[in-house]
Amino acid sequence: MLSDEIDYKDVLAFMVTSAAGLFREPKVYGPLRLMESVSMFIDYLQYNGISDERLKEIKDKIGECTRLTMTDREKFEVRVNEILNLVIDYI
Repeated sequence: MLSDEIDYKDVLAFMVTSAAGLFREPKVYGPLRLMESVSMFIDYLQYNGISDERLKEIKDKIGECTRLTMTDREKFEVRVNEILNLVIDYI
């Protein structure tokens, strides 16, 4: 995030502008943008007092995962699925 103050409008704007941009971006950007949205949502939750170790773990894994987007797309997909399993266990 650009600042320590997280606002739901930031998340909303990011998601909508990402959707608009995806028409002209590489296919892999879709999952990347969604993972970034989840990370921003977790920031928003934490800023509003909703936090636990599992959310921190999910956010950390997303940070590791998104760095793979341009270097190893297959590994990126594997990591997205690992994060999915973390979220399933969490809920």
